[in-house]
Amino acid sequence: MEKGGVIDDLEVIQYAYYSYKICRGLVFDQIYNFRELTQIPELFSSIEAENALRLIEVEVNYFSDVLQTKSEFVQSVMGYVCRFLPLGLMVTALVRFQSELESYGSFLIPNLHIITTYSLFIWAIFQEVMAFIMAVLSDWTFAALLPDARLREKNSCISKVKRHVCSTLCGFLVLKRPLWYPCVCEVKHEHEVLATPILLRRWSGSILTYNFIRYCLKCCPTRIHYHRRDCFSILIDKIIHLSGFVINFLSLALLFEAAADIIKKASKYMGKHKAFSWPGIVIARGIWLWSLIIKCLCFVVRKIFQFLLLKDFLDEMKYVSREPLTKDLWKFIFLELKDKCRYAGNPKNIRQLCTARGDCVLKDRAWESCSRELIPYLADVSYDHSLLLWHIATELCYNTNTNEVNNERHDECGFCSNNYPEFSKILSDHMLYLLIVEPKIMFAVVGIGGIIFQETCNEAKRFFTENGLGPKQLKRAYEQILSMNTNTVNEVPSQSVLFDAVNLANKLKTLQQENGVDI
Repeated sequence: MEKGGVIDDLEVIQYAYYSYKICRGLVFDQIYNFRELTQIPELFSSIEAENALRLIEVEVNYFSDVLQTKSEFVQSVMGYVCRFLPLGLMVTALVRFQSELESYGSFLIPNLHIITTYSLFIWAIFQEVMAFIMAVLSDWTFAALLPDARLREKNSCISKVKRHVCSTLCGFLVLKRPLWYPCVCEVKHEHEVLATPILLRRWSGSILTYNFIRYCLKCCPTRIHYHRRDCFSILIDKIIHLSGFVINFLSLALLFEAAADIIKKASKYMGKHKAFSWPGIVIARGIWLWSLIIKCLCFVVRKIFQFLLLKDFLDEMKYVSREPLTKDLWKFIFLELKDKCRYAGNPKNIRQLCTARGDCVLKDRAWESCSRELIPYLADVSYDHSLLLWHIATELCYNTNTNEVNNERHDECGFCSNNYPEFSKILSDHMLYLLIVEPKIMFAVVGIGGIIFQETCNEAKRFFTENGLGPKQLKRAYEQILSMNTNTVNEVPSQSVLFDAVNLANKLKTLQQENGVDI
């Protein structure tokens, strides 16, 4: 594979399938050859970031199909036979129905029944035809027709026919290429985000994020980057937000109660005028009655959700945000992995890289003078403890950083200095999402990350309540947390990391001012 430039779509399928066959031994706990695994870093080191994203999209799609669908059976000969069998039976049934209708006459059957029967037949046949087309145009079909990426292609007649078929269908693969659209982020910086149409994309094209402070304050999640999307994507987002309306029942009840109190107070002031006093009292009592009804509904719905164990599902719908993947962020991740692959020459080095928890960053010259002060927050705590600790510190530093950054200053990788705070913010929120919502991805055995998160959340909520902070006072909440007294000692032992996170955030800000380190 040549370095640079745009890789051919068929070549992407070839190398993605080759990489999938090597890496599936790791995923499915099968025997694998370490020498073959060393060829994967060599493959990715020879291509650019955009081409690597195309290759990874196809490879991960193979793993997703194997783990969640029956794609291997569908792509087999028996699978195609089973695909044609129901299609043939439905066509035969439609022809038989048409012949019977002509023999006995349609006047004996209501027209509504005839139209309904035809509609069901046509819809079923359409579904089978579309499923067949999707199976033919899938990545598995191209992988089966193309030769192995590391073997020479034979010049036989069958190989030429396969290659010709792939070249004919290659136009469909062009439509599935990643598409990048320009957008402006919340701090008025221009970026390109991944925005492939939803019917052609291989994955969502976004990063799932979860924010601790917003969750504690019950704030709706926001995005850093917004872009113009297709109507289908907008419709799905609207349905998700509409389904979260049930969660806001209690807020609606509180709104009704506040309105009732206002009208009651207004009616007292207008008590001297009898013409205005009784309408205000009637309206206030009506609103109070509606607030009571809504509160009862809230109580019933909450108990039903707790009984059905759906509270986590509702929290995920309300507080999880989808951040579009930017080209700069993907390039940053790819270059970092590419740099780490240089040290992955043997199993020992690979094991060290996989178990690293941020201490490798402190070995950099820019952070060498600060390593003694920051290493306790990495090496002396558990992994889930460290993730939540650094997430809160990152959130506090990102939202309270008042230092102006020179937009024209670029580093050796070509990134602006103002890109790195966004990178840290998005990746930190994504790691918290994995820790809280998808803990099985992070750990083979579920740890105490959920307990640490819950106790830290309870402590943060108590702090917000004592200081009268609500969802609309987010900026003030960040400032109050940074200035809180962390020297108090809890009488009851707690797993909360809030005080440690505040100390870490203040320490990072101090290091930025004293040593000039960018945070």
